[in-house]
Amino acid sequence: MVSRRALLAGGAVALLAGCGEDDASAPAPASVALAGELRAERAFEAALEGLAPPHRRLGRRLAARAGERAELLLAAGATDEPAAGGGDALELGRAALVAHVGALPSVSDRELAGELVTGAATDVAVLAGALGEPLDDPFPGTP
Repeated sequence: MVSRRALLAGGAVALLAGCGEDDASAPAPASVALAGELRAERAFEAALEGLAPPHRRLGRRLAARAGERAELLLAAGATDEPAAGGGDALELGRAALVAHVGALPSVSDRELAGELVTGAATDVAVLAGALGEPLDDPFPGTP
C-alpha cells in the first residue's frame, strides 16, 4: 500500500525533474546570446548614425546610447564583430530589442539584462515617436 504522502513526493520529484521537457527549447549559451545582442546593437548604432535631417541629432544621441549598451555587452564577455552596414534604423532597433528579450533565459546578470531591454525599448519608442510610426508590438521578442 502506497501512502498519499509518498505519491505526492513522487509527483514533486517528477515535476522537478522536468519530465518531457524539450531540449530544443533550452536557452542558448550565454556567449552566443551576448554575441547576437552585440551584433544587433552595433547594427542599430550604425543605422542611427546614418539618419538624415531632421532626425540626425536624435540619431546621434540614440547611437551614443546604443554604443554604451554595446560596451556593456563587451564588458560582459561578448565578442566584437563589425556591424553590417545599412538598414532601417527603426527595424534594426526592434531587432536589437528582440535580441535582448530573446537572450533573457541565457543571461545570468539580471541587472545587465534589464538595462539592455529597457534601454533598447526606450530608444525604439523615442525613435518611433520621432518618425511618426506607431509601435506595433507592445512586447517585442515574446510569442
